[in-house]
Amino acid sequence: MTPNILIRSFTNDQYILDKVFYSNYYKIRNFDKDSNSVVVDIGAHCGYFSFFASALGAKKIYSFEPFLENYKQLVKTSEQISRYNLANIKTFQFGAYTEQTMINFYVKHDAYLDLAYLSIGENTHKDEEKIIVFPLDFLLKNFVNEWNIDLLKISIGYAEFDILKSSTLNNVQNICGETEIVDDDLIADFKKIMNDKGFLYVEIFKFGEEKIVFMCSKTNLNNTFNINEK
Repeated sequence: MTPNILIRSFTNDQYILDKVFYSNYYKIRNFDKDSNSVVVDIGAHCGYFSFFASALGAKKIYSFEPFLENYKQLVKTSEQISRYNLANIKTFQFGAYTEQTMINFYVKHDAYLDLAYLSIGENTHKDEEKIIVFPLDFLLKNFVNEWNIDLLKISIGYAEFDILKSSTLNNVQNICGETEIVDDDLIADFKKIMNDKGFLYVEIFKFGEEKIVFMCSKTNLNNTFNINEK
């Protein structure tokens, strides 16, 4: 028997599963089978990256997803991970931002994808759902609190660079994620700030016309990422 991973109709679930799991979008290598590898998944969606990390040998996974409908599916995915003893996984219905606040979140449906729209402050759309977000350091200290985090993945659809730049990341060894296309000056600024935080190796790749994928490491990118993978 194999884990039963759920795919919702009329969503982008299948696209995300294919991208993250089957295509190995973040080019993750297998984790050391003899280590107690810890992964933090910020913007876990339905848990497909968390499932992938468990399949690669991560032993502890902390998954954060603020949007209720996604979180419900994340819980179901985590139950499958636990049922098959793939990893010890904990889930939290919180989001990350540069400060503690409330974000208004709603999903606009089109023929192909569910697109997330966010706004700060008062409700501006009748279908918005309020979500609570915290600084990344707060999430790591109060809900993860591991002395060493082998890999932190962040993909939330907004402010990934700003969130990482505003965090200390002292106990994080490697980071991967995606963000919207930004200009060369912002990329250079991000690399410098991450270098100053101890991430001596930073690689950024363009993915399509709208996204860039980034990978950061304090030791050696090739220990965690297969950066030459096509």
